[in-house]
Amino acid sequence: MAALNYADVFQRGLQGQKFTIGVRFSDLYDPSGTSTNSFKYVDGKTIKIPVLTVTGMVDTTRDTIATATRKVDNAWETKTLSHDRTFRTLVDPQDIDETNMAVSIGNITSVFVNEELFPEMDKYMASKLFTEVTAYGTINNDAVATAANVLAVFDKFMTAMDEGEVPEEGRILYVTPAINALLKEALTNSRQLGTTQTNNEVSRIVNMIDDVKRVTVPSARMKEAYVFTVGAVPAAGADQINMILVHPKAVIAPVKVDVIYVDEPSAVTDGKALYMQRQYWDAFLLEQKAAGCQINATVVA
Repeated sequence: MAALNYADVFQRGLQGQKFTIGVRFSDLYDPSGTSTNSFKYVDGKTIKIPVLTVTGMVDTTRDTIATATRKVDNAWETKTLSHDRTFRTLVDPQDIDETNMAVSIGNITSVFVNEELFPEMDKYMASKLFTEVTAYGTINNDAVATAANVLAVFDKFMTAMDEGEVPEEGRILYVTPAINALLKEALTNSRQLGTTQTNNEVSRIVNMIDDVKRVTVPSARMKEAYVFTVGAVPAAGADQINMILVHPKAVIAPVKVDVIYVDEPSAVTDGKALYMQRQYWDAFLLEQKAAGCQINATVVA
C-alpha cells in the first residue's frame, strides 16, 4: 500500500505552535520558503547566494568622454544543507486500543514535535550560529554575572552592529532565563535611578533594551555544541551560550523537507502501522552580514 502523506492534515492542527511557541528561534527559520528568492539551489542540497561588488565613484571629466569599463563583479557564497533527520516508529493497533487512544498517531506526532523536534531545532540553530560566528569573527566571553556586566556586553554588541551598518529595526536578543533576569534587574535599577539621573540617561538604558525584541531560550537549548545521534545531547565540555544578538537578515535557515508519512497496518509491517517524520533543514550566517550576529558565552573549563 502506498504511503499516505499526512503532513497537510497535521499542519492545520500544529501550525500555530510549530513556529511560534515551541521553536524559540522561529524568527530565524524559513518554513514557508519566503526567502528562497535570495538564493538558488545548484543541486539537491547546495545553495548559492549572489554577492555583487562595485567600485566607488571618481571625479567627473567635463572636457572629454570618459572610457567606460565594467566596474561590477559577481561572486557566489555557497552553502550546503547537512542536517537531515528522521523519526520512525511502529504502532500496533492493539496498543492504540488498549491505551484508550493514548498511543495514537496524533498523540505521537504532538509529543515528538513538542518534546524532540522543537528543542532540536533550537539547539541546532544556537550551536550552528556559534560555529559560524567563530568562523567569521570572535565569541565574546566577557563575564555577565551582574546587571551592570550584562548591559556592558549588550552595549558592546549594539555598537558592533552599528559599526557594521546592521539595521536597527528587527534586531533580536536571545537570552537564557538567567540573563533575562539580569536584564530585568537592570531595567528596574534604571527606573529607580530616575530621581538622580536625567531623563535622557534613563531613557538610553531602557530603550536599548526595550527597542530590541527579547526572546528567552532555556539554557539547555543554548550550548556551543551538541551530539546529534539520537536526539540532541550537549557535547562534553560545551560552552554555555548566554546571549545571541542577531538580525534575521544575516541568517539563512531553509527548511527543505517537513513531512509526515503513515503506512497503514499490512502484512509487510506485521499488522502494525508505520509512522515516519522527516525534517531536513540547516542554518547559515551570511559572511557579508556577519556583523549581524553577536554571541556571548561562558567557557566551560
